Amino acid sequence: MIDEQVDQPSGARRWVSLAHLYLDPNNFRFVDRSEYSHVSPDDVFKSEVQQRTTALILGGSQRNVQDLISSIKENGWLEIDPILVRNMGRSKYLVIEGNRRVATLKYLQRLYEQGSLDLGKLDRSFFLRAPVVLYVDTDPRHHLVLMGLHHITGKRRWPAINRALAIEQLYKHFNQDADQVCRSLGISKQEFNLSIRTLALVNSYKDSDYGDQFRPEKYNLFRETLKNPALRDWMGWDQATRAASRTDRLERLFRWMSHEEVEEEEEDEVREIDPVITTAGHIRELGKIIDDSGALDRLDETHSLQEATLSSSLLVKTEIESAFKLFGTAVQKLNSRIGDLQPGDLDHVDRYVGRLQGVALAHKRQPPESSDRVPWNPFNENTKSQFSSVRIEKYRGIDGLHLDGLRRINLVVGISNAGKTSLLEAIYLLTRQNDERALLDIMRWRDRVEG
Repeated sequence: MIDEQVDQPSGARRWVSLAHLYLDPNNFRFVDRSEYSHVSPDDVFKSEVQQRTTALILGGSQRNVQDLISSIKENGWLEIDPILVRNMGRSKYLVIEGNRRVATLKYLQRLYEQGSLDLGKLDRSFFLRAPVVLYVDTDPRHHLVLMGLHHITGKRRWPAINRALAIEQLYKHFNQDADQVCRSLGISKQEFNLSIRTLALVNSYKDSDYGDQFRPEKYNLFRETLKNPALRDWMGWDQATRAASRTDRLERLFRWMSHEEVEEEEEDEVREIDPVITTAGHIRELGKIIDDSGALDRLDETHSLQEATLSSSLLVKTEIESAFKLFGTAVQKLNSRIGDLQPGDLDHVDRYVGRLQGVALAHKRQPPESSDRVPWNPFNENTKSQFSSVRIEKYRGIDGLHLDGLRRINLVVGISNAGKTSLLEAIYLLTRQNDERALLDIMRWRDRVEG
């Protein structure tokens, strides 16, 4: 049943049978799907095209609309947003906005007519008289803008890649400049540029050896990559040409994002390695070490971003610089509030001063990198003093030994296993207080450990 008032203006409300509503096979809701292919205007109303479009919208086992089905059965039809249509003539109306809802209603109608569905609170007469809002004299560009206003800047947003494809469509195929696209869709120039550039990077990936692995969910990886200044500089990304000048590094990045087959020489087998970079968080972590060639080599070697990060001296340096920056800011802020500090606040200051002294002291105890093994300095830093007496309580076989009148040179004499070595060990440990390496030294000297 169709309302026969054909001369209604744009925006007029009408009642149309579901049989006369046709889904848009070029809807940007699913243009990112691998099974999607563009449909020419002459083929839009073909039954096989409509069936394929319905399947794309509903998803396998209707997983994409289960929430909507439950809502319709529980509440009936709630006209929160109108179904926008274009009158294509001959009692055919192409859905501009509301394809998901129309596809769901058609699915419910089919099950109801087969006798396999309880409609709940949905009135069955709705299948014959569905409310729509008619738009006349609209061209494809206007059609796209209407969808964009609902799903790019509106409440029901498409996935990021679908939004970007719609932006690109307006920009490239309808010859609108960047400012026109931004005004039409209500988006910022920054969002426009990032979307167009990300699609360019995606196309580079599709043209690479790993292009067959592209999936829509990878789009956010490329978007996050271009948001990272360090990664853009590393691969020589040119914002104007939307291309990377360091193609070797670009291929390396693509490899980290992809599955890769590696031949095992000993076993003569091919092993598949999982992608190293799979999330936006991984991209941000990679950006921190991207200028550390040693860490990147470690990444190639271990296929582990965590291993590469732990091995990065650049990251350690960055963390130290960041800590000093935060510390300097905090000290400056406290210094500006000296007059407001309370006694309890000064106790905090004393504690942090003590911690900083501990950092300096711990650094003194670290061996130089140029030496294979140099003992640490003990905490008390008084080992250059000479002992005048030593008392040993319960160390190995020695118990209650007291030595007085010690000089620079002291002679210790005794039979085998009398404890001469134990005495020297005890004195050594006394000189190396709080130094765990001293214990390892003694174990090594007694051949308990190697190296």
